[in-house]
Amino acid sequence: MAAVWKSMRAAFSCRGLLAVLALVHLAGAVQTAAAQSAGERAAVLAANSEFYRAFREGDVQAMDQVWGRSGDITVEHPSGWRLEGRADVMHSWAALMARPPQITCVVQGVSFAKGKATVYCEEQLNPGSVRMKNIFHREDGAWKMIHHGPVPKDETVS
Repeated sequence: MAAVWKSMRAAFSCRGLLAVLALVHLAGAVQTAAAQSAGERAAVLAANSEFYRAFREGDVQAMDQVWGRSGDITVEHPSGWRLEGRADVMHSWAALMARPPQITCVVQGVSFAKGKATVYCEEQLNPGSVRMKNIFHREDGAWKMIHHGPVPKDETVS
């Protein structure tokens, strides 16, 4: 009986050790994922900040660099003016930036899904403000904007 108890204790100890090792590995993976997520969030917010800096300063070249070169590129200006395709989108920004507004973005949330990142913000203009969302995707290792437009009333900001 003592031999059976000893082998059961050894088996339990081994399984317990394996379970502890598995938990330590999982915790490390969760920390790594959180660090990567924080890094991705920071990179997306940096791209978003560059968009608003270029807009405020009327920097057409910087605005061109912020926007993606592939995928479905769209913009819906707060007036309801919706454009599709990179050429039309960039032409609209060049026209708007001839007299750049004093605009700031107050970030309300960032979400990631299906290889894209969405930044929800409140654009503060003089006068007033509007809720907007900016959608980014990865191109050549960098987050590039593919959509800028108002947040629909029924969309939850995350």
